Amino acid sequence: MNLGNALFLVLIGILAERTLSLRFTLGEMEAVRIGFGSLPIIIGGLLFGPWWGAFIGGSMDLIGYSLQPAGPYLPQITIVSMLFGIIPGILARLLGDITRIRSLVIQIGAAQIICSLILMPLILYQALGVPLAENMTTRLVVQLFTIPIYVGLAYLLVSRWKTGQALRESESKYRLIFERSPIGVLHFDQNGVITDCNDTLVSIIGSSRAALLGLGMLKLPNKGVVAAIKNVLAGREDFYEGLYQSVTADKSTYVRAQFAPFTANKKVTGGVGIVEDISEQRRYQEKLEYLSLHDRLTGLYNRVYLEEEMSRLAKSREFPITIIAADIDSLKLVNDTMGHARGDQLLRICSRCLSRSLRGSDILARVGGDEFAVILPRTDEKTALEVRDRIRAVISEYNCEHPELPLNISMGVVTATGQENSLEDAYNKADDLMYYDKLLRRNSSGSAVNGTLSAALASKGLSDEHHREKLTSICRLMGERAGLNSGQVKNLILLARNHDLGIAGIPRTILLKKEPLTEEEWAIIKQHPENGFTIASISPDLRNIAELILKHHEYWDGSGYPLSLQGEEIPIECRIFAIADTFCVTMGKRAYCRTLSREEALDQIRWLSGIRFDPELVELFMELASSEQF
Repeated sequence: MNLGNALFLVLIGILAERTLSLRFTLGEMEAVRIGFGSLPIIIGGLLFGPWWGAFIGGSMDLIGYSLQPAGPYLPQITIVSMLFGIIPGILARLLGDITRIRSLVIQIGAAQIICSLILMPLILYQALGVPLAENMTTRLVVQLFTIPIYVGLAYLLVSRWKTGQALRESESKYRLIFERSPIGVLHFDQNGVITDCNDTLVSIIGSSRAALLGLGMLKLPNKGVVAAIKNVLAGREDFYEGLYQSVTADKSTYVRAQFAPFTANKKVTGGVGIVEDISEQRRYQEKLEYLSLHDRLTGLYNRVYLEEEMSRLAKSREFPITIIAADIDSLKLVNDTMGHARGDQLLRICSRCLSRSLRGSDILARVGGDEFAVILPRTDEKTALEVRDRIRAVISEYNCEHPELPLNISMGVVTATGQENSLEDAYNKADDLMYYDKLLRRNSSGSAVNGTLSAALASKGLSDEHHREKLTSICRLMGERAGLNSGQVKNLILLARNHDLGIAGIPRTILLKKEPLTEEEWAIIKQHPENGFTIASISPDLRNIAELILKHHEYWDGSGYPLSLQGEEIPIECRIFAIADTFCVTMGKRAYCRTLSREEALDQIRWLSGIRFDPELVELFMELASSEQF
């Protein structure tokens, strides 16, 4: 055998294995690789003697097969070697791509091919006539020569095992991430059919995993999702965001989905998607959008929306457009006397009255604390005035049914034609007319204010008409006998009827408390003259006595509140009122003190003369009392 034959023998084995392996599946390929990759070893063993068989036996033993001694049984080794290549291939063919079988086949095939290539020098030495005697020296040389092969094979097997272990751990880790992910994950094939998904996706979409697996995404009724999947199968990333109606469950969910193609050998074989439930975000966003355009208290549109609509309508063909500016009269008074809760209630009542009076196409907005605005598209001035009158009629009807919390508003009405004046000009003019209307309606507003105050005092159990009439009678009598002019007497009578306006803003629990008041509670009580002064200052009917209300708890010796005035620094109306009020209060029912008899009440006034009361006025009071003028 010469060098050419030896080389030809080796090349035949390698080329046969490589060529035929291209025509088979994975399992069959490994079988071919083992069978034909062994040809140089097998044929070389037959040609060159038992020592070659011994090497094959050692190699087979290294990879886990005990075939010692090999030399005398080379034909059997040949058969076993080929069977070890064919059987794993058949198993892989029947059972599928099983990891352990595949790993075993690759290890055996790699070992035999490496042996074929590395032992080529021995074949060449024999072909060239180099004597290899069957003695201990020759065998030692062969064994030493094959040590690197054994080490290489061992390294190959260990590295293969480690790689397989790492792959299994990696697969387990990413499977855990896939299953436990807080967002939905899915995989679909080249036909858009879902092949895998996690439980989070099932929770988002609804139904079950069994119902989702096998679902054709290209057949979904949602065109946005279908378009995104088509783009992915064409090799482009895409996304979908919006409302998704599940076809496997009766559930609608706002989702955000990102899709990407999955490629193998530069060919799209499917895609992956991540799906997030954004329903809560969507609700929060819608809530923010609503709040940005609506008034939270009344639910009406706010100024921002009104201005946007005015900008839109200014470019429209909705002219003529009428603007109505409206303002609640004395809302601050209601807040101060009855509390902000009642003021808020009045705002809601006003919004309902306005809404009842308008058409569906009209735009109503709350544009300030007590201000409202109405836009009436395609409405001329005559029709707008009819709307205004309808609003007043609805409010009048409400006031008849609810006298405890009367509502009065001032309004201004201006129509914009789109040529002579703009919407912005019309709004400004309507606002000016509304304030002019407020001035004209001041007297009637004052009556409404008085009704509101009476309702506020009654709600706290402080409205005692008998007490008020008696106090008014004594004050009138003392004022006239003290020489006050008619204006002063009139103010004194008003003071007697409205002195406790500020008490309307004090909590009822304090006013009706039977136990002694704490220092903090007394401090709250002592604020009522100042509160009353503020209220009276904005009331047309009570503005003249605002200062008297502020000073009606000042004492002769300067120990009163809130200004600590003394002597004649205190207005005479307040000095008269202090005596008359003490007499009436001590004889009336009080939660915090027992009721005094007439004589006891008179004795108390005498005792406080020069301390709380003007001594001269006390003498006048006693004269009137002794003559039984009251």
